[in-house]
Amino acid sequence: MGHESHQDAGAGRGDAASDQDAAAGDRVGVPWRALSDLVDEVVQARRQASIAQAAEARLLARAADLVADRIAERRQSGKRVSDADLPLREVALELGMAVRVSDRTIQARMGRAWSLVEHFPATLAAWEEGAIDPGHAWAIAHAGTGIRTPENRTRYEHLALAAAAEESPARFAPIARAIAASVDPDAFTEQVAAATAERTVRVYDLDDGLARLIADLPAPLAYAIHDRLTQMATTTP
Repeated sequence: MGHESHQDAGAGRGDAASDQDAAAGDRVGVPWRALSDLVDEVVQARRQASIAQAAEARLLARAADLVADRIAERRQSGKRVSDADLPLREVALELGMAVRVSDRTIQARMGRAWSLVEHFPATLAAWEEGAIDPGHAWAIAHAGTGIRTPENRTRYEHLALAAAAEESPARFAPIARAIAASVDPDAFTEQVAAATAERTVRVYDLDDGLARLIADLPAPLAYAIHDRLTQMATTTP
């Protein structure tokens, strides 16, 4: 009888330990359930933000169309050609004042938005759905600007969106440029030639007898110079 009582007591202690482990497990699990909920809410908030940002891009593209229509009206009515950019200044000024940014910034945003809406509709749709971030969308539009035919743009956009699904916006921009170059190598060569022709060198005075030199160079040469200067800085006593 005593032996049976000892077994019953051991079983009771085992059950109690199991209950304690289960309770501890519940306590440990609570913060992670909360974290999972938080992650879901952040993802949803980002999706809503993407929808709003994409909607703004559509509106800015409409603003660019409004400018084009206004310019056409002025030309038909015989307005001076020298004032042809007046509608652009008017629209940019009004929008800039409304959102508290400069009119030049608004003009740049209008141009980017129009290019995105007109030339890369699948990218805009993916942005509106929250499938990509704004950085992805603008990188696709920027890298694909020089692609000349609708067929090549469509092919580029398809490849770029597939890559955007796997990469962060920061890592994606050079990938988008590489895809654009592979889809339309002639356009890429022309862009490089145009950028090379517009290279500049600038010098800015600094304090203590120093100056800063800024030069636009082909990327391989610029990185080679940077590496060489870094080596000199770390090895020179």
